[in-house]
Amino acid sequence: MCSEDFEKVAKAYDVLLNGKKYPIIHFLGKNASFTKGTREFSVTSRGTQYSLAEAYVFSSLPHRLLANSYLKINKPTIPTKFFSKEEDAVKWLKSFL
Repeated sequence: MCSEDFEKVAKAYDVLLNGKKYPIIHFLGKNASFTKGTREFSVTSRGTQYSLAEAYVFSSLPHRLLANSYLKINKPTIPTKFFSKEEDAVKWLKSFL
C-alpha cells in the first residue's frame, strides 16, 4: 500500500464515519507491504483522524519485523497493537468503546 492509497482510504473515512473516531482493525495479507511514506502518513493527524486505536492482524514473520520497527521508528500517536489472531485484536479494540 502506498501513501496515495492510504489517502484514498482516509477520504472514504471522511464520507463514511461522519467525523467520529472508532477503533479500527487492519488485516494484512500475506504479501502486503507498506512504503516509508505510508508508515509516515499513518502517524499524522490526517492518518489517525478517525482512529481511537488501531489493531493490525497478520501471521508472517516479515510483518512482525516491520511491526516492531514501525512502533520504534514511527511511534504511533494512538494506541496501536499487532496480533496474530483476529479474536485477540477485537477483544483489545473493544476496550476503547
